[in-house]
Amino acid sequence: MKYITVIFLFTIVIVAWGKIGIAVYNDKSGYEKYIKEGNSYAEDEIYIKALNSYMMALKYDKNNKELEKKIMQVYYQMEDFKSYCNYNLELIKKYPSEIEFYLNLLIYYKKTSEEKLIKFMLTIPEKIQEDEKVKSYFQYAKSLYEIQSLGINNMTDFLFGYSRVEKSVIKENGEKVSTQYLLGIDGTILFDEEDYINISPIGNATQYLIQDKNGIWKIMNELGYVLAQRKDIQFDSIMPFTDNYTSGMINKKPCYITTEFKIADMSEYTSISNFSNGYAAVEKNGMYALMDSQLALISDYQYDDIKKDDFGRAYMNNCFIVKENGQYYFVNDKNEKVSENGFDDAKVFIDSQPTAVCKGERWGFVNSLGEIYIDYQYEDAKPFSNGYAAVKQNGLWGYIDSNGDFVIEPQFKEAGNMTKQGVSLVGLAQKEEKDAESLDTVISTEYALLTYDYLDIQAANKEE
Repeated sequence: MKYITVIFLFTIVIVAWGKIGIAVYNDKSGYEKYIKEGNSYAEDEIYIKALNSYMMALKYDKNNKELEKKIMQVYYQMEDFKSYCNYNLELIKKYPSEIEFYLNLLIYYKKTSEEKLIKFMLTIPEKIQEDEKVKSYFQYAKSLYEIQSLGINNMTDFLFGYSRVEKSVIKENGEKVSTQYLLGIDGTILFDEEDYINISPIGNATQYLIQDKNGIWKIMNELGYVLAQRKDIQFDSIMPFTDNYTSGMINKKPCYITTEFKIADMSEYTSISNFSNGYAAVEKNGMYALMDSQLALISDYQYDDIKKDDFGRAYMNNCFIVKENGQYYFVNDKNEKVSENGFDDAKVFIDSQPTAVCKGERWGFVNSLGEIYIDYQYEDAKPFSNGYAAVKQNGLWGYIDSNGDFVIEPQFKEAGNMTKQGVSLVGLAQKEEKDAESLDTVISTEYALLTYDYLDIQAANKEE
């Protein structure tokens, strides 16, 4: 009985192994059959049947990378590019370290859509970005930008999403007049229907500081309705609002002005800066001091100069840039030196990113502690903003990234700061024109809107 049982079990094992062998043989023969069919159809350019055959073969071997590559190529040959891209993305998930699949999409998107190229690049892991072929596509993408000429004669950097620009107009009587208006980062124009002397935005509240052609200053909304004005006071000038109030001049004496046109007399001072983050700088008898939001001095009149930006701000990135004993230093809101590093010249920070400083005749970049970030090597430079900085070489301006690499080669006569949307204003090559009245040759610069595609698409991607 024992021997019969052993023989029975042995027979079952042999039968089972035989069935497995047949199944393996069937799998192999089925796989080879469909591969052969697929290759034949692909050679005859009957791609739909080739795809079906390869798909059947894939059922026998679901992790056959070479077969999956064949399927991907058939999608491309069929010009089913949506499926081609989607299949590449599936293979990237399945084989995340396989560079070929990343390159397939980089090649395709470069040919068809720069926007999709950049969006895809933002998803590529850092390890894959180290590949030399992949790097070349990043270099290409970072060189993409567009120039939109708008016939602008003058410009400022962007503040709250707008630049104050001027455009010359020749009237019927031959008179040449300049109209000032606001240019948005998307190229839209506000308040171009009248001849304003001055115009600037007030924060993000869709309110604007206007000086009309009669010299009257007022606060207006985007519909043109007056919200506040002072006809009883003749202002010499008013700076753009960078806080709840701004600085101005009345009869050559400084004052602070609120958005309701209330006046704080500051005539004891020679000059004052705009407030920023609760602090300002003031000048008296040629010397400068620091001031807090209560209009109380937090330093003596000990400085020969305090740097201000184009919008009148002196306190940015938690520091002032002050001049003492012939050198510029960074000091905090307690009037303490941030470091002992001094500079021959310096520019006010835009935000927490490095600013431009000068030693001798060359400009470089330092962080808020006064430590070197990029060495002195440029003819001129502007502070970093949103990861990029305008620098001047061989008489022309271009843009570098945080590594100091040029993303836009020097080619502009002037260059503004880069916004977070990847937009800035630049001055194009100068033109020679004849003045209508004097007939003298006048050299003018044409300003244009620059859109840096790589940063612009990054910003849009984040917003989505």
